[in-house]
Amino acid sequence: MANRLPVDDLKQELLAWYLSSLKLSVIPNPVSPSDFDIGSPIVTSSEPDFHLPDGTPDDGKATPQPAEETESPSPTPPTPSESDQSPPVAQLSQDAESAKKLALVLDLDHTLVNAVPQPPTMPRYPDRVVEALGIDLHQTELPMQTGKEPHFVKLRPGVHEFLEALQPMYEFYIHTKATRVYLEYVMEALDPHKKGFFRSDNVFSRCDDMKHGSNENKDIRAVCSRPREEVIILDDKDKIWLDFQPNVIKCPPYKYMDQKLLQVVRALKLTSDWLKDGGQASGNPKPELDDASKNFDGYLPAMVRVFTDIHHRYCNALAEAAADGFVVDVKNIIDDTRKQTFKNCRIMLTGFNQNEASERAEMIEMYGGTVINNVEDGPTHLVCAKGGTAKCHLVAKAMKEESLKCKIVHPCWLDHGFATWKHPSEFIFEIGKFTADPRTGQYPVMDHFFVKYLADTHEKMEERAHRKRREATNANNATNQHQQEPPVSDV
Repeated sequence: MANRLPVDDLKQELLAWYLSSLKLSVIPNPVSPSDFDIGSPIVTSSEPDFHLPDGTPDDGKATPQPAEETESPSPTPPTPSESDQSPPVAQLSQDAESAKKLALVLDLDHTLVNAVPQPPTMPRYPDRVVEALGIDLHQTELPMQTGKEPHFVKLRPGVHEFLEALQPMYEFYIHTKATRVYLEYVMEALDPHKKGFFRSDNVFSRCDDMKHGSNENKDIRAVCSRPREEVIILDDKDKIWLDFQPNVIKCPPYKYMDQKLLQVVRALKLTSDWLKDGGQASGNPKPELDDASKNFDGYLPAMVRVFTDIHHRYCNALAEAAADGFVVDVKNIIDDTRKQTFKNCRIMLTGFNQNEASERAEMIEMYGGTVINNVEDGPTHLVCAKGGTAKCHLVAKAMKEESLKCKIVHPCWLDHGFATWKHPSEFIFEIGKFTADPRTGQYPVMDHFFVKYLADTHEKMEERAHRKRREATNANNATNQHQQEPPVSDV
């Protein structure tokens, strides 16, 4: 059996609990009013009413957006397998097939990579030890104020495939506030096989030129001379892009090494000892990171579909507008594509503090949903960060009276939609799969990609078990049929 690192107790408990809870969740409706925590004490503290991004307050009487006739505003909860079906990517028309590339300006830190200093007490392991760990980790020395210091540089999962898949459709640029030395090192790590992802004149660091933007802000013109109508920016921060925020696709910050440095250091020690003992030749299995320490970030693989769709939509629009002389602006296509995520969803939030509620309400509107505050407005979803609130009781009561069809989901449901730009499965993120703190009623904060991994793992286990049962049944039927056949006479 593989050597395992010490597992975070909470994550281990959540893994076992989640898998066991899924085995009980076989009813078609994920949450019924009787299952919901209606017996919890009602929280009487006033919950914030959420305001729309344009500053216009929601008066509590919002008219729900009418659904198209072909779509149901309250769809049947999908099964885990159905939830994996991504929205279709726009197909290129014949006129658009030879359209030019769009410009994609990329940030580095917390977008494509995560760099952290190595602990001063940690020995410097040979590169073969770091490579043997198998998590796309690199180590280098970077110039700092006190001299060169060893650093870990962790690539975001799927970054090589992301760049390779989009290279035919996009011209890549890099704009980073890091040093030139760091930029050049990361460029080599991002393009180890010299596929020409980046040109030297398409990258910009803080050491190059202070004319465009301050130390805090970024300006497209510092690195890219393309018309802004053809430029997309991928960054974990959007406010620093001065007048170019509509062109920014804000990504969830990638902070794997910030959060898992201790586990990685332990894994390197075990891997080093394993290699000293002879590696595979020793007969001992290679050490592995436990599930709670593995990297489940699936952002870049999900965004390959999104960027491909945006490019195809842009090229099709460009071909249609050529005859009319219209200017096609990619920021409008970005906005329209993003709004498909929660289209026709009327979402109610409960259990969040004021800042969290305002931030999530703004994001929901950005992703095409409508934020409502009253049960009378017919919410399709209740996103519940805390059980036992007044809104929880009102929704549960309306569902029990069959006057409301509403999915009650964990905040991870929203986070997964924000990260993947596709409508998440209510089945996977329904609130019945999470246990609230009995003292506070608060539901645990969890990584949505980790929750998705647990659900996928359970689904694969169920598929294997079902296949084995089917094979056993077929074998038994064949045996029974053979036994029932009359013996062949020699006459």
